[in-house]
Amino acid sequence: MHTSRKTAFTAIGGLTHRGKTVLARGASKCRDLVRLSFQQEADLDRLSERLQRDAGLDAQNLEMSRISRAPLIR
Repeated sequence: MHTSRKTAFTAIGGLTHRGKTVLARGASKCRDLVRLSFQQEADLDRLSERLQRDAGLDAQNLEMSRISRAPLIR
């Protein structure tokens, strides 16, 4: 059974307004989190504190991420 893109999109948090699918606020943040997590070098510092907490990140994880991306020789 084929599910249309609009139906699938609505099922993951979209709202329909006058025939157009609009992202709910939570779904938008979730989409941004997923987009950042799949970037080659995601800038985790840009996430809000709430998204960091929801993703299970803490200050130590963020610092280790920064250290691992830093060049060894400057």
